[in-house]
Amino acid sequence: MALLTPARGTDLRKALMGAARILIEAEIGREIVLIASVLRTDGTWAYLQAVPHNPDGSKINWAKTPFAPR
Repeated sequence: MALLTPARGTDLRKALMGAARILIEAEIGREIVLIASVLRTDGTWAYLQAVPHNPDGSKINWAKTPFAPR
């Protein structure tokens, strides 16, 4: 099984990152960008390791999200 790291700007990377982003945005109730450290796919499955940030690139203040109690 060959793993691929989709290059920035490719449709595949946009689709994978978008699929993850939309789920996280629904959970925390705000728009985010994902800063990925790892993104790999075999064409069927994908693995993403990323940290969500505010759209301007700043860190999220988790105290102002539904996750604050945790």
